[in-house]
Amino acid sequence: MKFFIKPFCKINLFLDVLNKREDGFHEILTLFQSIDLFDEIEAFESKEFNLKFFNNDYPIDPYNNTIFRSYKIFKESFLKKNNKGWVNFSFRVKKIIPSGAGLGGGSADGATILNFLNYYYGYPFEDEELKELSLIVGADCPFLLEGGTALGRGIGEKLQFFDIPLIENLKVFIISPDLHISTKEAYNLLSKHLTKERKSYNIINSKMGYNHLKGSFKYFYNIFENAVFERYPLLKDIKDRILRFNPLLSLMSGSGSSIYAIFENEEHFEQLKREFGGNRIFFTTPITRSRIKKESLTKIQEEEWKLPK
Repeated sequence: MKFFIKPFCKINLFLDVLNKREDGFHEILTLFQSIDLFDEIEAFESKEFNLKFFNNDYPIDPYNNTIFRSYKIFKESFLKKNNKGWVNFSFRVKKIIPSGAGLGGGSADGATILNFLNYYYGYPFEDEELKELSLIVGADCPFLLEGGTALGRGIGEKLQFFDIPLIENLKVFIISPDLHISTKEAYNLLSKHLTKERKSYNIINSKMGYNHLKGSFKYFYNIFENAVFERYPLLKDIKDRILRFNPLLSLMSGSGSSIYAIFENEEHFEQLKREFGGNRIFFTTPITRSRIKKESLTKIQEEEWKLPK
C-alpha cells in the first residue's frame, strides 16, 4: 500500500514572546495560519525503516530529523500498547519548504507523519495522546497536526481554533532568502527585547471572523523582527520593499528568515516576481483545517509515484 502525504506548513500572523519560564522555555502568544505550501512525501510498507530526501538545500541525516523522530516515538508508544502488529515504512521526501525559514516545514513533516501512522494503524491514539507525542517532536507540531487558523499559547501547544472559510480568498507572497536562522539564535537575539503582554492579546483573543481578522491585521506584529533585522539588515530591506506594494499585512514568519505579505488579490504578483527575481519565492493562499483534513493524505497507485524509489 502506497500513500502521498502533504505536510502543509504555516505562517505566524502575529507573534509575541511574553516571558521566559522557569523550565527554560519561552511563553508565547501567536496566531498560526496554515498555507497551501508543502513538502511532498511518499510512503510505502517495507521490511525496515528507510528515509530519503530529495531537492534539499543541504544533506539531512535520515536518523536526525522530525520524520524519524515522529516515526520512532509513534512506534515505541504503539508497541507499548499493542506489542505486535507493527509494519515498517519507507519514506521519500521532496523538500520544498526551506529549513530555518520560520515556516514550520520540519515540524509539519513530523506532525503529518504522526497523523499518517495513527490513521494507518486504526487510530490507536486519541487526539490528546497524539498531541502529547507531537509536542516531543516540536513546539509547532500540536498545531500542525490539525492546521487551519489557531491562537497558540504556552510554548504554542495551548490552542484555540477558528473556522474562517473565507480566509482562503486571500493571497500570500513569501520570500525565503538564502539565510538559515535557528530558533535558538533568534531567542538569543531577542533576549534584550522581551516585553510584557500587549494590547493585541485582546484583539486576537476575541471571536475571530474573516472581517474581524482582516481589520486586526494593522495591529499585528512579530516581536522577533527588530532583533533579527538588526542582526540581518537584508531582511529589513526585503520587508521595506514589500511594503511599497501596500499589502494587508507583511511580517517575518516565526523566528525567520521568511518574509510574507498578504494581499486581497494577485494584482501585484507579477511585479513582486520581477522585484525579487533570483530569490526563493512562493505564491500561495491560506488553507483551512477542513481542507487539510481532506487533502493531506491520499492512497496512490504505482504509476502515480513522483519520486525515485
